[in-house]
Amino acid sequence: MTTRQAGGAALVLVVVSLFLMAVFRTVELVEERQSLYGLHDLQDNPLRQAATVRGRFDALANGVVTLSAGGDEGARLVIEAMRRQGVVLTAKKP
Repeated sequence: MTTRQAGGAALVLVVVSLFLMAVFRTVELVEERQSLYGLHDLQDNPLRQAATVRGRFDALANGVVTLSAGGDEGARLVIEAMRRQGVVLTAKKP
C-alpha cells in the first residue's frame, strides 16, 4: 500500500467516524426531546388541578372577607388566624 492510498483510507475512516458520531448524537437528541415532551405532558394534569384549587381557595377567601366586612365574628377570627400564619386575605373585585 502506498502512502497516498494509506492517507486516503485514513481520510475515509475519519469521515465515516464523524458521520457515525453525528448520527448517534442526533438519535440521542431526538430521544431526549421525546422524553421532555413526555415530562411536559405529565405536568399538565397537576397544573390544572392546582389552578382549580387556587380558584376555590380564592372564592373561599373572598367569601370570608365579605362575611368579616359584614360583621361576622367567626370570619374575623379566621382572617386573624390566617394573618398570623402569613396569609393575607383580601377581597377580590369581580
